[in-house]
Amino acid sequence: MTDEEAISTARRLAAEEGIFAGFSSGANVAAALQLLRAEDRDQTVVTLACDSGPEVFEYGPVVQS
Repeated sequence: MTDEEAISTARRLAAEEGIFAGFSSGANVAAALQLLRAEDRDQTVVTLACDSGPEVFEYGPVVQS
């Protein structure tokens, strides 16, 4: 998992789902999405977003135009 993937997923959570989570939660969700794309997609994947995300705003607007 790269920093860019974690940041991108945290921003996506904020823009698409209204979940303002931090970058560690972005990494958790990105990893869960990778697992869901794998061959064993019929499995249940659970992840937690257990931090707030004020740092998401430090890197510019959440929604890019």
